[in-house]
Amino acid sequence: MVQGIGFDADEGDEDCCGAGSGGREGGCCSGSVMGGGAGGRTLYIRMHGFGGGRMDYREMLLNWAKTELLKEKVKAKLDKKYGKELEALADALVEVMGEEGAQKKEIAQKKESTRKKLKSFLEDGEVV
Repeated sequence: MVQGIGFDADEGDEDCCGAGSGGREGGCCSGSVMGGGAGGRTLYIRMHGFGGGRMDYREMLLNWAKTELLKEKVKAKLDKKYGKELEALADALVEVMGEEGAQKKEIAQKKESTRKKLKSFLEDGEVV
């Protein structure tokens, strides 16, 4: 669970996780240091149950790109292997969602009708 995130330009004089954290010595960013260097931006992450850490912004983007590429490859293989079954499942889900929407609309109309009847009864003493 991420508790605090901040950016720094590898200068070392800024408070890495906000005011009052104590900086890198003994504060939220103390602990292992990863990445950094060559004037690149650094991402400081403070997580629940972990000391702080530094991660190079480029490294974070690279990891994200690798994850997205893996997702695309898995999707392509699943589509190739189970494409027809998944298409039928998607059609069934869309149909069920449409039916649920119609039922919710019908229930909302009945509730509104009941509210009007109750309001009429409380104001006039008679049911419409």
